[in-house]
Amino acid sequence: MLSRLTVLVCRLLAGLVVAFVASLAGAAPSRLVWDRNTEADMDHYNVYGCFTAGCRVTQDSASKLGSVPQVSAGDIPEFLLPFGQEGALAVSAVAKAPAVPANPRLQ
Repeated sequence: MLSRLTVLVCRLLAGLVVAFVASLAGAAPSRLVWDRNTEADMDHYNVYGCFTAGCRVTQDSASKLGSVPQVSAGDIPEFLLPFGQEGALAVSAVAKAPAVPANPRLQ
């Protein structure tokens, strides 16, 4: 038979777990923000990340979290991250591809 103190502690812990889970469910995601790139040929930003202890961010498809289009002057680019994650992040600016002539030839 459980002692009265054990039952009380179990109820208290159960209440704390429920409160913790409820607070996580209502938590807002984190926002990663950075300064807008002002170069005229700027197209978008790639966001990379890793979420394991001691990880290093690599700019490859496995680490790519998403892309953010270039924002208008005066706006701040942002990327939403799931709450409760720790790790490392990187943002790279990507320029528009240069126009390729339809029929290039040497003269």
